[in-house]
Amino acid sequence: MFTKKIIIGMLLVFVLSLSTGVGVGLFINKTDGKAEESDPKSFDYLPTLNHADFKEKYDAGQEFYVYIGRPECGDSIKFNKEFESVFVDFNTDGTVADIKYDLDVKNFYYFNVAEIIPDFKQEDRDQYKDLYGFYFTPSLVHYKDGKVVNIAEWDSIYGFSSADYMKWFYETDLIVPNNEVYHEGATDKE
Repeated sequence: MFTKKIIIGMLLVFVLSLSTGVGVGLFINKTDGKAEESDPKSFDYLPTLNHADFKEKYDAGQEFYVYIGRPECGDSIKFNKEFESVFVDFNTDGTVADIKYDLDVKNFYYFNVAEIIPDFKQEDRDQYKDLYGFYFTPSLVHYKDGKVVNIAEWDSIYGFSSADYMKWFYETDLIVPNNEVYHEGATDKE
């Protein structure tokens, strides 16, 4: 009887070890240190800047707003999904029905930084921080006269919450508050 309990206990430990090992192996293999692939439709609906276009606008001192992200960045993927849930209406077939607040026509662009920093090495990030004033992805940056006016960016301690980037959209006036919902003084509803 005692031997039977030992054998059952060992089998249980073996099965648990195997299932945990397989689970850990699947997790490691699935992520392999990289985030899952982003949805292929992500940011196809916004004007996109390549590095040459970005540099040209910046060097000319133009005023523009840019979301700087990387398709393989887990935080950028999270931001993409949150952005779409707030700002983009899709048809049932996955095509874009509407972009709220006309963000697609307000000098708001998407810039895939992987074009210039493929593996996002620290020394490359340092260089672009010095040149363009951003370090991490995702970042939302307002440029004017070749300088950063304001930035909302991912932080290694605090992350990047929807409250952070919504504040940026309001402060840049890319979106304006709905005065029916938010206004000074007491309610005006009857």
